[in-house]
Amino acid sequence: MNTCEFYYIRHSDNLPVQAKGIEKSWFELRLEFNRTGPGYPGAIYYKTISTEGPELFAVVNKKWVLYHDDGKWHRYITACDIKFDTIPDNELNCQQAIGEQEDKSWVMVSEKDSDTELVDHYM
Repeated sequence: MNTCEFYYIRHSDNLPVQAKGIEKSWFELRLEFNRTGPGYPGAIYYKTISTEGPELFAVVNKKWVLYHDDGKWHRYITACDIKFDTIPDNELNCQQAIGEQEDKSWVMVSEKDSDTELVDHYM
């Protein structure tokens, strides 16, 4: 099963969030989450399995992460450290969200150009 994870800054409190999802089709996600509107051209779609993050997200060209709201796609301008992996189907219990995070990094956002980089939080 294909997975994707990324970090972004949550708008409500400006804290970093790690989101992780498993690949699903836009058709499956639209039905499960009662979404409207078309998919995004060239996107791969993911159902979030982490305790934080959107219900679903999409990734375009392995570098842009999008969220879906009110029938439209919007880009996370703070998304960074996008990683792709594969896990066996039997290792994922979809009823249990992934909560423990091993990465102790946080995200620094440049105000002038919205570029992001991971910074070790012990610095």
